[in-house]
Amino acid sequence: MTGMTVIADTLKAKERLIEAGFEDAKAEGIIAIFREADTQVATKFDLELFRKDVKDEIEGVKVEISGLKAEIEGLTEGTASELEKLSMKLTIRLGTIMAGGIALVLAGVAIILTRFPM
Repeated sequence: MTGMTVIADTLKAKERLIEAGFEDAKAEGIIAIFREADTQVATKFDLELFRKDVKDEIEGVKVEISGLKAEIEGLTEGTASELEKLSMKLTIRLGTIMAGGIALVLAGVAIILTRFPM
């Protein structure tokens, strides 16, 4: 689907480059650069799949946290060491969520920088 759009856009771009005074070979070279760049860029569909995967992963972690929360609530006062263990597990899970969020942000920045280099 994206390839069809790219071909149409590159043909129009080539025509504009030739109209602007570029030789045919130079216009082709410029178009080739854009085609190569386009194959390395994530599409909206790719980003949507990635977002769905991350969302599903977060939902799974939420379920685990709910289970840990239920375990914590079921503990008696005499089991402080178990409470500390569960607290550590919860801290690790929250760290995992944060790391996933950071990875998502970094992936988005990388895609934007690849698509629109400064």
